[in-house]
Amino acid sequence: MPNVLTTDTSDGTNAVVASSANNRVIFVSEPDEGMYDAMNKGLARATGDYVGFLNADDFLAAPDALRRVAEAAARTRADCVIGDTRFVDGKGRPAGRIYSTWGFRPWWLRIGIMPPHPSFFARTALLRSAGGFDLSYRISSDFDLVARVMLKHRASWTRIGGVITHFRVGGVSTDGIAAKRKIGRETSRSLASLGQPLATATATLRYFPKGVHLLVGMILARR
Repeated sequence: MPNVLTTDTSDGTNAVVASSANNRVIFVSEPDEGMYDAMNKGLARATGDYVGFLNADDFLAAPDALRRVAEAAARTRADCVIGDTRFVDGKGRPAGRIYSTWGFRPWWLRIGIMPPHPSFFARTALLRSAGGFDLSYRISSDFDLVARVMLKHRASWTRIGGVITHFRVGGVSTDGIAAKRKIGRETSRSLASLGQPLATATATLRYFPKGVHLLVGMILARR
């Protein structure tokens, strides 16, 4: 399956990709309406059975990461394959936390907790039929799409043990209190669209189970 790359043109990425061009990579650089629009463009061009998204500065945890995802998908025939994501600093060093999927159940989404998006892979046709990323969300469209897929479309899923991707801190979703507040508002709107009662209260109260989830991730990172 070719990899589809959509990039910014201002940071030298184009030259790096061009220097490593091969027939397994489809490289696209063009104006868009933000990161979720770029992801939708990648989804539209994808040719494989499953698709996943790596954002700027995220990277696979090991050379065999995608092979493990493919093997899990082939073995279980699940609609979605999820794994863990390790938080790293700007130099790629562990930042003291693993975004764990240990104990995950779809009901987590009903209280605003999702599997880590960089380690979430789903059937391409399913993501398309769900409508892709909703551009009305500026920071939480990944949550909204995963929630629609797993709650509304009742997608089957399987979990891979261990870290699949690394996530560099400092991006749009981890950029201070303002980002957290915006995530809360958009999560509430997404939950309301899915018929979740008391969506605003649910999105606010999610911080307690998220705190427990954070503690689990910190413990796992120390092992």
